[in-house]
Amino acid sequence: KQCLFPEMISDWRASWGQGELPFLFVQLAPYTIDGPLPFPYSLADMRLAQTTGLILNNVGMASTIDLGDPDSPFYNIHPRDKQTVGARLALLADEIIYKTNPATWQGPTYVASSIQSDYPNVEIVVNFMNIAEGLEFKEAACPYNISVCAWWEVGLSDGTWHNATATITSDSFAVMISVDLSEEKDESVQVAGLRYLYYRGEEKRR
Repeated sequence: KQCLFPEMISDWRASWGQGELPFLFVQLAPYTIDGPLPFPYSLADMRLAQTTGLILNNVGMASTIDLGDPDSPFYNIHPRDKQTVGARLALLADEIIYKTNPATWQGPTYVASSIQSDYPNVEIVVNFMNIAEGLEFKEAACPYNISVCAWWEVGLSDGTWHNATATITSDSFAVMISVDLSEEKDESVQVAGLRYLYYRGEEKRR
């Protein structure tokens, strides 16, 4: 799946003879349904596959991870707040197509992370770029607690993933991830990964 999206964009450009034709798209929003998913993979997989399109030039992605709309009568895969979606696409167009250099035209993007404390109470600082005046949590993306955001997971070297929480640092430019590994019997395991909103049961868990 992760190769198909950029291949599709490249194929369309080649078929239309348009070189690096600008291509802007909207990443899938959070989605809740009753019962099993109508497809054999998670929305997290699909969102990850969408991001691979960004390896190409003149491609922009508008994130809607903070625009979940569980009360929408049109199914919440389609948030009713179209104005925000349109505004984000317009900022992408300003930068990619018209080269007007808007101050902020992308959402927060991961840059690096560093482990601040080890087993059993692991803390990881995650840094982002494209954060304008600072990071903030939105209710749709942190549905249970707006100040201590769940939906983060820390992966260990033994292949397991553990639920974690996140708080914004005092300067608003980074996130502190915390996870309690006191029940993990093997103290030699190392942090091997970090992910957000990637739980494969996301659609039922929210």
